[in-house]
Amino acid sequence: MVVGLIRAGRRRFGASSVRGFCSSSGGKPKWKSQIRDAPPAPPPPPVHRPKRTPFIPIAAIMTGVAMYYEWDWIMVTLGYKEPLDFDNITPDNIEEIKREVNALALRLDRQIVMENLERRAKDMENEIKRVQEAAARKQTSEEANKQAPERAGGEKKEAAAKVVTQPAKKEKVPVDYEGIRKAISDILDSDDYDYGSYGPLLIRLAWHNAGTYDKNTNTGGSEGAMMRFSPESDWGANAGLDIARAKLEKIKQQFPGVTYADLWSLAGTQAIEDAGGPSIKWRPGRKDFAESHASLPDGLLPDSLGAEHKREPAQHLRNIFYRMGFNDREIVALSGAHVLGGCHGDRSGHVGPWTRSPITFSNDFFVVLLNETWSKKKHHQGQDWKGPTQYEDPSGELMMLPTDMALVWDEKFRSVVEEYANNEELFFNDFANAWTKLQELGVVRFHGRRRYFLFGPRE
Repeated sequence: MVVGLIRAGRRRFGASSVRGFCSSSGGKPKWKSQIRDAPPAPPPPPVHRPKRTPFIPIAAIMTGVAMYYEWDWIMVTLGYKEPLDFDNITPDNIEEIKREVNALALRLDRQIVMENLERRAKDMENEIKRVQEAAARKQTSEEANKQAPERAGGEKKEAAAKVVTQPAKKEKVPVDYEGIRKAISDILDSDDYDYGSYGPLLIRLAWHNAGTYDKNTNTGGSEGAMMRFSPESDWGANAGLDIARAKLEKIKQQFPGVTYADLWSLAGTQAIEDAGGPSIKWRPGRKDFAESHASLPDGLLPDSLGAEHKREPAQHLRNIFYRMGFNDREIVALSGAHVLGGCHGDRSGHVGPWTRSPITFSNDFFVVLLNETWSKKKHHQGQDWKGPTQYEDPSGELMMLPTDMALVWDEKFRSVVEEYANNEELFFNDFANAWTKLQELGVVRFHGRRRYFLFGPRE
């Protein structure tokens, strides 16, 4: 019977519970009702374990993310992988290129943040410097007031005012540009200069002042008038232009509100119109730079021989004018200004005029260039020619530079030359547009400042 009860308890409550009840009653089993109504056994005491601080491997996560985006860049830098070719995207490398682009975007964002921080730090330094200077001025003023002798009240106040008062800002002088145009026209005709006119020289001044522009660095151009200072005034290409600058100095004194940059540009423009050329759109707004402004390197202006490509003067012209942002048609149009004036042996080494009407603006330069027979100059005034290479017509009266001859040697240039030789109105229109563009190169007021975005200029 006892054995039967134990087996029944095991089946109902489990072996461990039956043993507990039997042992608690001295080894004697309880009745079924007692077993059923018995209270449950107390739960085991909780095990107290020390709490562990959760470890979040932030550095490891950031390193992993960086390596995910920068992995390709790291492998390329170490030489284990070739750089991606963004110009040759295929279905096989599209995912890799996307990852590379994302990595580049992250690097650009970090660069922008650093630039902003550096800019803010510089602004803070300038603000601190400004506050310190203001405090120093205030202290100087107080010391001056203390040391001033005891005079009449009015004299003391006057002395203090001289120390504290800052000079008034220079008021902007209104400029009479129509008056300047008239003054320029009045100085053009003169018997004491070549062919009886200073016009060609003033046009050369305006052209050389603007022809230093570089679209890749946004430097040079019509703004600044840096030819007032060395080294630009000493460039071989600018020889003789000191005469033009001196001629315009009287007008500058008469109209002090005009900048040198605007005066030189307007002088060349007015000289073209007075010579019978097209009406040209011109507007003021060019600033003058101080002598401390960064100077430009020599070699930015065209060389008559095509110095860097003596066998290919056409390529030299393209290198110079493409740098400024001109195309082939504009190169030919601007070259048409050689209809005016001539060359001087004491400046460029070349001698002679381009046309037989050197003070009249027309399309004769292209007509003469196409119709005359040109050969290298070998003699001059009964002696062998020892100057730089130039070409002359059968009469020996007219001359052309190697860069002029390139306009008929090069097929693309020649087609434009033929158009202008047959259509003066077309030439006038294209020249006026190209000249306006030339005279506005690098002028912040007209085009704004170029923004640079990490690796280069942003259009």
